[in-house]
Amino acid sequence: MNSKEAVERYHFAERSKSELMIASNMVTMVSDFKGSEKTGAKKMLLSLIESFRSELDIAHRITSVSDFQIASDHLGGAVSLIETEEFEKALLEISKAMSAAITPAQESWQYLSEHEFL
Repeated sequence: MNSKEAVERYHFAERSKSELMIASNMVTMVSDFKGSEKTGAKKMLLSLIESFRSELDIAHRITSVSDFQIASDHLGGAVSLIETEEFEKALLEISKAMSAAITPAQESWQYLSEHEFL
């Protein structure tokens, strides 16, 4: 890894972490809604999560870091679970996605620190 790659990976990982935290919070909120509120909120949530998933796919294409693809796959699982209103299981998939997505940040942070960029 060089400094440019480390910065790219760190950037994508930190951005993904923030997006996944938002997704997790929104899943919790949507699970408490009732009736047509839940139906509408679920549609918006699914759209938002698909946007976050696209960002992870872009991160994977640009960096070739497989952790971003793994995170995207877990979000795909979360989408399926949200569609069937299995919100607790969806939260678990999102947390797995977050674990995968932050791994590149840890590795990049170490590289940048060792090379005195931080």
